Amino acid sequence: MKPAYRCWTGVALAWLTLAGALPAQTAAVAAEAASPLAGFDDFVAGAVADWQVPGLVIAVVKDDQVVFAGSYGVRDLATKQPVDGRTLFAIGSTTKAFTAAAVGLLVDEGKLAWDEPVRSYLPAFGVGDPWVSAEIRVRDLLTHRTGLPNADLLWYGQPATTHEILHALTGLAPVTSLRSRFT
Repeated sequence: MKPAYRCWTGVALAWLTLAGALPAQTAAVAAEAASPLAGFDDFVAGAVADWQVPGLVIAVVKDDQVVFAGSYGVRDLATKQPVDGRTLFAIGSTTKAFTAAAVGLLVDEGKLAWDEPVRSYLPAFGVGDPWVSAEIRVRDLLTHRTGLPNADLLWYGQPATTHEILHALTGLAPVTSLRSRFT
């Protein structure tokens, strides 16, 4: 009888040990499964491979806290240097959306107005036409209807300061009339 008793005692102890561990393991698995970012890292890594993206960095911020940060791929195909959180990327025209969203937040906070002259906020702002300089509104800048030509070469790849860029704008003459078309 004693061997059976020992056997059942061992089974009971094993069951109690497992049962005691199950709620903690189940809670951990449930918490991970409930996380909106569960599997996100694997998803991004898979997308990088599937789309043959050389490299990227992602940060997810919630309530002013970074809740996820990941670096994927390489920053240089020749040297195979890995991407890290300090890698700089040229993101092109996506900055227009970021800028418009930031300006929209400032408008919502009452710090800017869409239809206020740009000079209300940047007194040094001006272009090659004095009337246009006085009439350009915040909204005009964001909708590309200032009548000014492409001015990327005034700043792209240049070590110019904001003041220097604003000064260079004073030499830009409009190519269309204000608000007449997208340029």
